[in-house]
Amino acid sequence: MGEAGTGRTANVDVRLSGINSVQATPCASDCADMRTSYLNLCAIPAVDSTNNLAERMLRPLVIGRKISGGSRSVEGTGTRMTLQSIFATWIAMGHSALSACSAMLRGAPIPLLPI
Repeated sequence: MGEAGTGRTANVDVRLSGINSVQATPCASDCADMRTSYLNLCAIPAVDSTNNLAERMLRPLVIGRKISGGSRSVEGTGTRMTLQSIFATWIAMGHSALSACSAMLRGAPIPLLPI
């Protein structure tokens, strides 16, 4: 997070410092702690203000788990979650999940996106 009183957070800091109500103070404190994140929602159009995409990505996994009755073990749950994460990452990176899985099983490198 940015430092208090610098850049685009300066005006927010001034407004939050003027709140003295006992009921509003916890909310103002939370807003002050998260001000940079909140301002990114306004300043960067690509930042989504909801977690809808993450929820939609998890939905098929949850439905499959409910239909099948789950994996019935901690190890099975961990394996399923790990595999789901790997495949979802490949798809999000634009890789063919089948090709990436085949490459991994053959020991071939899977190209990653630059960080």
